[in-house]
Amino acid sequence: MEMIDPHLHIESRNRDELALMSLAGIKAVVTQVYYPHMGVTITANTIFDYYERATKFEPARTKMELIEAYAGVGISMVSVPTDWEKVIEALPRYLKEERVVCIGEIGLEPNSQTCPDLAIQEEIFKAQLEIAKDHNVPVVIHTPFLEKEKWIEKYASRRCQAR
Repeated sequence: MEMIDPHLHIESRNRDELALMSLAGIKAVVTQVYYPHMGVTITANTIFDYYERATKFEPARTKMELIEAYAGVGISMVSVPTDWEKVIEALPRYLKEERVVCIGEIGLEPNSQTCPDLAIQEEIFKAQLEIAKDHNVPVVIHTPFLEKEKWIEKYASRRCQAR
Protein backbone atom coordinates (compact mmCIF):
# COMPACT_ATOMS: atom_id res chain seq x y z
CA MET A 1 0.00 0.00 0.00
CA GLU A 2 1.27 3.47 -0.86
CA MET A 3 0.79 6.26 1.68
CA ILE A 4 1.34 10.00 2.08
CA ASP A 5 2.32 11.62 5.37
CA PRO A 6 0.64 15.06 5.22
CA HIS A 7 2.12 16.40 8.46
CA LEU A 8 5.77 15.91 9.10
CA HIS A 9 8.64 18.08 10.33
CA ILE A 10 11.23 16.67 7.94
CA GLU A 11 14.23 18.46 9.43
CA SER A 12 13.95 16.21 12.47
CA ARG A 13 13.96 12.94 10.48
CA ASN A 14 17.28 11.24 9.83
CA ARG A 15 18.14 9.08 6.82
CA ASP A 16 17.45 5.79 8.65
CA GLU A 17 13.97 7.02 9.59
CA LEU A 18 13.31 8.05 5.99
CA ALA A 19 14.38 4.59 4.80
CA LEU A 20 11.99 2.95 7.26
CA MET A 21 9.18 5.25 6.15
CA SER A 22 9.82 4.26 2.55
CA LEU A 23 9.84 0.56 3.41
CA ALA A 24 6.51 1.06 5.22
CA GLY A 25 5.00 2.41 2.01
CA ILE A 26 5.23 6.18 2.45
CA LYS A 27 5.81 7.61 -1.02
CA ALA A 28 5.30 11.32 -0.30
CA VAL A 29 5.45 13.70 2.66
CA VAL A 30 4.39 17.27 3.32
CA THR A 31 6.74 18.98 5.72
CA GLN A 32 5.05 21.67 7.78
CA VAL A 33 6.74 24.92 8.67
CA TYR A 34 8.34 24.99 12.10
CA TYR A 35 11.70 26.39 13.04
CA PRO A 36 13.12 24.53 16.03
CA HIS A 37 14.40 27.32 18.25
CA MET A 38 16.08 27.29 21.59
CA GLY A 39 16.36 30.82 22.89
CA VAL A 40 17.39 32.37 19.58
CA THR A 41 15.88 35.36 17.84
CA ILE A 42 13.93 34.35 14.75
CA THR A 43 13.73 36.79 11.84
CA ALA A 44 12.02 36.68 8.46
CA ASN A 45 15.36 35.67 6.95
CA THR A 46 15.49 32.69 9.31
CA ILE A 47 12.08 31.60 8.02
CA PHE A 48 13.06 32.23 4.38
CA ASP A 49 16.17 30.07 4.86
CA TYR A 50 13.91 27.37 6.29
CA TYR A 51 11.59 27.60 3.25
CA GLU A 52 14.58 27.23 0.95
CA ARG A 53 15.71 24.14 2.82
CA ALA A 54 12.20 22.66 2.77
CA THR A 55 11.70 23.25 -0.95
CA LYS A 56 15.20 22.61 -2.31
CA PHE A 57 17.35 20.48 0.01
CA GLU A 58 14.78 18.21 1.64
CA PRO A 59 13.21 16.97 -1.63
CA ALA A 60 16.67 15.91 -2.81
CA ARG A 61 17.39 14.21 0.52
CA THR A 62 14.09 12.32 0.68
CA LYS A 63 14.35 11.34 -2.99
CA MET A 64 17.39 9.22 -2.03
CA GLU A 65 14.92 7.09 -0.04
CA LEU A 66 12.30 7.12 -2.84
CA ILE A 67 10.05 9.64 -1.07
CA GLU A 68 8.73 12.80 -2.71
CA ALA A 69 8.82 15.81 -0.37
CA TYR A 70 6.50 18.80 -0.53
CA ALA A 71 6.21 21.74 1.83
CA GLY A 72 3.78 23.91 3.70
CA VAL A 73 4.86 27.51 4.24
CA GLY A 74 3.60 30.06 6.71
CA ILE A 75 4.27 31.28 10.21
CA SER A 76 4.04 28.69 12.93
CA MET A 77 3.00 30.19 16.24
CA VAL A 78 5.83 28.38 17.97
CA SER A 79 8.40 30.17 15.81
CA VAL A 80 7.14 33.68 15.07
CA PRO A 81 9.82 35.96 13.62
CA THR A 82 10.26 39.43 15.10
CA ASP A 83 9.53 40.94 11.67
CA TRP A 84 6.65 38.59 10.79
CA GLU A 85 5.07 41.15 8.45
CA LYS A 86 7.86 40.48 5.93
CA VAL A 87 6.94 36.80 5.88
CA ILE A 88 3.26 37.62 5.30
CA GLU A 89 4.28 39.85 2.37
CA ALA A 90 6.42 37.08 0.84
CA LEU A 91 3.95 34.20 1.22
CA PRO A 92 2.27 34.69 -2.18
CA ARG A 93 5.68 34.41 -3.86
CA TYR A 94 6.48 31.17 -2.01
CA LEU A 95 3.09 29.70 -2.91
CA LYS A 96 4.27 29.72 -6.54
CA GLU A 97 7.14 27.34 -5.73
CA GLU A 98 6.75 23.91 -7.33
CA ARG A 99 7.09 21.99 -4.05
CA VAL A 100 4.78 24.21 -1.96
CA VAL A 101 1.32 22.65 -1.60
CA CYS A 102 -0.27 24.44 1.37
CA ILE A 103 0.01 27.05 4.06
CA GLY A 104 0.85 25.29 7.26
CA GLU A 105 1.13 24.52 9.97
CA ILE A 106 -0.51 27.67 11.29
CA GLY A 107 -2.87 28.53 14.11
CA LEU A 108 -2.86 29.68 17.69
CA GLU A 109 -0.59 28.52 20.49
CA PRO A 110 -1.20 29.83 24.02
CA ASN A 111 2.23 28.57 25.13
CA SER A 112 4.25 30.22 22.37
CA GLN A 113 7.61 31.46 23.60
CA THR A 114 8.19 33.60 20.49
CA CYS A 115 4.77 35.30 20.49
CA PRO A 116 2.82 34.94 23.74
CA ASP A 117 0.32 37.64 22.69
CA LEU A 118 -2.76 35.81 21.36
CA ALA A 119 -4.08 38.99 19.72
CA ILE A 120 -0.96 39.21 17.54
CA GLN A 121 -1.21 35.48 16.85
CA GLU A 122 -4.80 35.98 15.68
CA GLU A 123 -3.71 38.81 13.39
CA ILE A 124 -1.01 36.59 11.85
CA PHE A 125 -3.42 33.66 11.57
CA LYS A 126 -6.12 35.74 9.85
CA ALA A 127 -3.60 37.21 7.39
CA GLN A 128 -2.47 33.72 6.41
CA LEU A 129 -6.04 32.48 6.01
CA GLU A 130 -6.75 35.42 3.69
CA ILE A 131 -3.71 34.58 1.58
CA ALA A 132 -4.77 30.93 1.42
CA LYS A 133 -8.24 31.97 0.33
CA ASP A 134 -6.92 34.42 -2.28
CA HIS A 135 -4.60 31.77 -3.74
CA ASN A 136 -6.96 28.81 -3.34
CA VAL A 137 -4.53 26.68 -1.35
CA PRO A 138 -5.28 24.36 1.56
CA VAL A 139 -4.27 25.16 5.13
CA VAL A 140 -2.94 22.84 7.82
CA ILE A 141 -4.12 24.02 11.24
CA HIS A 142 -2.17 23.60 14.46
CA THR A 143 -4.07 22.55 17.55
CA PRO A 144 -2.40 23.28 20.89
CA PHE A 145 -1.26 20.26 22.86
CA LEU A 146 -3.68 20.91 25.73
CA GLU A 147 -7.44 21.49 25.44
CA LYS A 148 -7.62 20.41 21.78
CA GLU A 149 -11.42 20.38 21.71
CA LYS A 150 -11.58 23.98 22.96
CA TRP A 151 -9.21 25.16 20.21
CA ILE A 152 -10.96 23.17 17.48
CA GLU A 153 -14.27 24.77 18.51
CA LYS A 154 -12.59 28.19 18.44
CA TYR A 155 -11.31 27.59 14.89
CA ALA A 156 -14.69 26.21 13.75
CA SER A 157 -16.58 29.22 15.12
CA ARG A 158 -14.25 31.56 13.21
CA ARG A 159 -14.98 29.70 9.99
CA CYS A 160 -18.70 30.03 10.51
CA GLN A 161 -18.36 33.76 11.23
CA ALA A 162 -16.29 34.31 8.09
CA ARG A 163 -19.02 33.05 5.76
